[in-house]
Amino acid sequence: MALRLGELSFNGWSINARKLDRAIGEKLEITKDDLKPEIAQKGVDMRIGMDIAALTLKKQAQVIVLVTADSDFVPAMKFARREGAQLFLAPLGHRIKETMHEHSDLVLELDLPGPAAKP
Repeated sequence: MALRLGELSFNGWSINARKLDRAIGEKLEITKDDLKPEIAQKGVDMRIGMDIAALTLKKQAQVIVLVTADSDFVPAMKFARREGAQLFLAPLGHRIKETMHEHSDLVLELDLPGPAAKP
């Protein structure tokens, strides 16, 4: 198992949409509570794709379990299978595109527990 961290990218600020809707025809007053930073994590998909390629090229893994529903991984999935690895996909209840089904050996439909029942 490996954890891959990307880099955070600050993409500016967004304003609460409800605040803007209410401001039509009125004076708009924005406070710090109305602003939200737009931050995205970049580079994680590429790092994981490179790991998949390295593991399969070096024959260090025969089976890869990819826990995602992100179709950005399809090229890495195809590569791994061409190199002889089996690729199991665990989307954890998320819907996946047909190409992800096509390029995995097995889609693991795991029963995920719901919220804990209150006594």
